[in-house]
Amino acid sequence: MPTFLKHILTGRDNVTYDIGRVLMFFGGFAYLACTFIAVLHSLEFDMEKFGYGLGALLGGGGVGLGAKAHTEPVGGGADAQ
Repeated sequence: MPTFLKHILTGRDNVTYDIGRVLMFFGGFAYLACTFIAVLHSLEFDMEKFGYGLGALLGGGGVGLGAKAHTEPVGGGADAQ
């Protein structure tokens, strides 16, 4: 599992941790945790609002990662040829 998390949280070189990916990961985890806690307390769940919120989180994170893609370090990782 640590290798899987490292691949998710690092940039193209699989060595340098990417702050955008780390923040998106923890943001998604916090979103799911808050939803879980809200469901436990109120026993109500609106799938439409959940979908809009999660879509906004992932869409915003994807746009942010795409905007800074040209600044990522290249080479030196497992994918370098």
